[in-house]
Amino acid sequence: MTDYLNRGISTPSVDLGPYLGSRPFNTDDHDRFFGRAEEAEALRRRWIGNRLVVLHGASGIGKTSLLRAGVIPLFGVGRPHRPAVVLPVGRISLGSGRLPNGNPYQRALLSSWSPNTPSEQLAGRTIVGFLRRRREEAGAGLPLLAPVDQFEELFVDVPDRGQCHAEFLGELAEAVASVSDVHLLLAVREEALDDLEPYLPALGGGPDSHFPLEPLDSEAALEAVTKPVERTTRSYAAGVAEQLVAELRSGGRDAIEPLHLQLACTALWRALPESARTITLGVRNAHGDVGVSLGDFCVSAVEEVSAESGIPESELWQWLAQAFVTDLGTRGTVYEGTPETAGVPVAVAREFERRHILVVDYRAGSRWYWLSHDRLVAPILAMAGLTPSQGLGAAQRQLRAAEGALAAGDPELAAHRAVEAIRLSADGDVRLRADATSLLADIAVRQGRTGEAERRYGEAAGLFATMEDLTAVGRLLAATGSLHLRCGRFVDAIADLQVAARVSPGSPELKVDLADALCGAGQPQAAHGVLTDVLTVEPGAVDALLGRARTLLLLGQPDAALDDLDSAVRISPDLARRTDVLDMRDQALATVTAIGEPAA
Repeated sequence: MTDYLNRGISTPSVDLGPYLGSRPFNTDDHDRFFGRAEEAEALRRRWIGNRLVVLHGASGIGKTSLLRAGVIPLFGVGRPHRPAVVLPVGRISLGSGRLPNGNPYQRALLSSWSPNTPSEQLAGRTIVGFLRRRREEAGAGLPLLAPVDQFEELFVDVPDRGQCHAEFLGELAEAVASVSDVHLLLAVREEALDDLEPYLPALGGGPDSHFPLEPLDSEAALEAVTKPVERTTRSYAAGVAEQLVAELRSGGRDAIEPLHLQLACTALWRALPESARTITLGVRNAHGDVGVSLGDFCVSAVEEVSAESGIPESELWQWLAQAFVTDLGTRGTVYEGTPETAGVPVAVAREFERRHILVVDYRAGSRWYWLSHDRLVAPILAMAGLTPSQGLGAAQRQLRAAEGALAAGDPELAAHRAVEAIRLSADGDVRLRADATSLLADIAVRQGRTGEAERRYGEAAGLFATMEDLTAVGRLLAATGSLHLRCGRFVDAIADLQVAARVSPGSPELKVDLADALCGAGQPQAAHGVLTDVLTVEPGAVDALLGRARTLLLLGQPDAALDDLDSAVRISPDLARRTDVLDMRDQALATVTAIGEPAA
């Protein structure tokens, strides 16, 4: 067993020294914030020069730290830049609103923008009214900067929040449009950017609205390691900080995650002997192993996820090792899946992502996970009691390889690997064969072989049914129903989609497909009922609004169709230029005109 197991978790210390560990930098930490000066100045200029800026990047990349410790201090007293009034950093978390009634997103935002204002004074205040008052208080000539962090919280799936979601975005858009010299900055995780994109034009977005944040390069990382120490009685010997930065690089790229850097530096600082004044290579090798610091962080994450999920820690270590480490000892990719990711609930994978053990990427509309750093492989294998070759079985390795090949854009190789996974699987390994068969169906869809795709989906659904995994059966029936719909087989589509909707009643996309099939089968009234049910729960569902507009035209209700089209365009202004939307509007207006003309 490795030395890692003998080390355990580092004993927490009150004094983190010049580094911050896992917490983000705050405004008060600006004198310890290094490596982002170029990005901070560029974002300052972008923010003050545009009505809207969207700061986006992966989880743990340092968006909060850049905003609070890098950009906002640039507007402080005595700075050479154009002065501005900067509101406190806002949040829209449903848990942070202090007001008893009204829209929870609006409550939370106003409460965080004005943290010292009693809640009763904010009750009934709108975002427009709040910003106008702050605009007046700021005085003429001073721009009003309004930051909102973690804006991805708006797109978390919270039941019965659809109307609040649409109202909040509409009110925020109205405020940006009507209050003079207000500049909005939204910090959002990369994976939520697609959800935000349709609303950007209404929020004042333009060609310069996007500000992507990337990992640190070696030069910036070296500054983040060495500069904070200059204010202490210690220093790095020549070459030591450079070696630390080199070890923090992952995947052969000149890219260092700020969180990993802070974890490694904090662990090194805590472990230094009291007498150490120069951090030599020997001292650093004895007390600052990057793998150990990241491993300690992973141990804490596993303990927390185990406590929350009820899954034993030993099982989580086995899952991390078998799912995310290849037989060559490298990081592997895993498809998120529904309802499980490589055998554990999706919620568990997302908790490890939230704790920065896993990172996520979107490929062809799907979520894929892998370990956040190469140096996590060794501690994970050690804690699981495995070597690389003891990880996945042969069939599982082939299935993981198939998923990786499909993610890399090689469907032929993916199909070959999936077939091999089925061939090598044991008779009792029904789930593996079901997953591999489902993957073969997905590949067939991509390659236009609909007949094979339907057959494979049916086989996979049968296998999942033997395990009584109704959620997976419903997902596959939805996929088959969508195939029938594309091929114009509306009756078959209705049969599959209705069963899928009973299994997954909360899926608006599935119900929109069902409504399309009902319309195709000449049942617009039934389609209208399905879409109305969707919009009752989620009023901002654009596809459902457009689908209901189509059914209303078929039912001879052009005025109501125009109302739905207008609602969809208000939510997503780009729809106003889409051909099918223009055609529906023209048809509705022509029908209204014809109805209004006196009979000849």
